[in-house]
Amino acid sequence: ANTDQSKGVPKTRNKKIATLNFQIIPGTNWEEFTLEFLKHQECRGKQMFEEFLPDAAKGLTCPLAK
Repeated sequence: ANTDQSKGVPKTRNKKIATLNFQIIPGTNWEEFTLEFLKHQECRGKQMFEEFLPDAAKGLTCPLAK
């Protein structure tokens, strides 16, 4: 997903992922949707820190993006 609107419309569609399965009792694995969401939020949070609190952003990474 684009987080920078100045880059315009995405050139390709999002990749297909399995439908999110709601689990009342958590299992031993994470759904792909959840992992993608966490990765996106983690890196987006890092970008916000870099933009608004650059000193606090020092040393932050996006380990889930790897």
